[in-house]
Amino acid sequence: MYQVEPFIIKIDKKEHHIDPTLMLKIDKDNLDNELITLPGQFGWIASLRAIAYAKHENCNNKYKIEHANSYDTVLNQYEKKPTEKAIEAEMRMNSQYETRKKLLVKLKREFDLLDGLLQALRHKKDMLQTISSNMRHEYNNQ
Repeated sequence: MYQVEPFIIKIDKKEHHIDPTLMLKIDKDNLDNELITLPGQFGWIASLRAIAYAKHENCNNKYKIEHANSYDTVLNQYEKKPTEKAIEAEMRMNSQYETRKKLLVKLKREFDLLDGLLQALRHKKDMLQTISSNMRHEYNNQ
């Protein structure tokens, strides 16, 4: 089985250690526990995903405002209208703008990791339902 590296999501100064491989593993000898714990795992990851999405959108909005302000500032520095490449190069020299851009990429990555894990947990739910159904069918046919 392909293993996904554990990762940490930091929300409000609290670190959430997430091990996707462990969360997605199915213990066939303890399906009852798997079925009982899955909704809690799903809810936890869905909550983290929602927070990560909100953080990403908030950062994205600030980034767009900073981008527009930085663009205008750079544009107003020139007597003649500079090329787009010149404007972008000048904007990249703004450390606050670059910091926001890097944060935006980091937040997008966190959201994508949680979104992927949430999708995988949906597949796990479907697999558990199928396994349980097959076991009930085998049990009833004995």
